[in-house]
Amino acid sequence: MASFIRWTNESEMKSLNFCIIGDDKVKRVLSTITEGKVIRELPITVTSKMNEECNVTYVTGYKSTFDRKKYTTPSNVTISDQKNFTKQGGVIELQTVNSQIKPKINLDNVQLDDYTIGSNLLRIATVEGK
Repeated sequence: MASFIRWTNESEMKSLNFCIIGDDKVKRVLSTITEGKVIRELPITVTSKMNEECNVTYVTGYKSTFDRKKYTTPSNVTISDQKNFTKQGGVIELQTVNSQIKPKINLDNVQLDDYTIGSNLLRIATVEGK
C-alpha cells in the first residue's frame, strides 16, 4: 500500500519507515519480505518502536481501543486489520470481503497536508468520511 501513498516531504526522506505495534511475528515477516527493497528509491526499514519517523504504522494484535494520539504523527499512515479501526482514528482498515482483503480508508483521518493516498488505492477501497 505504501507504493500508493506519497509523502509531502519525500524528497527529504532517507528511508520509508514501517513501525509495527503488537505482534512481533508480523514485524519479522515484514522485515523478511522487505529486506533490500525500496519504494521510489527509498530503502524500507521495519521497527517495533513507535517514533516520530514512522511513515506507516501497522497495528496488529492490539487488544484495546486504538489511541490515535499515542500512535500517530502527521506524516504517519496507520493501518490495521482490527475491526472498527477507522472509526477509532486509524487511516486504513484491512477487511476481509468474499475471502479477499479489501482496504477501508477513512478520509476524515487522513492528514492531507503531509501525504496523499493515490487514486489507484482509493479506487479499490471502501471509502468513508469527507
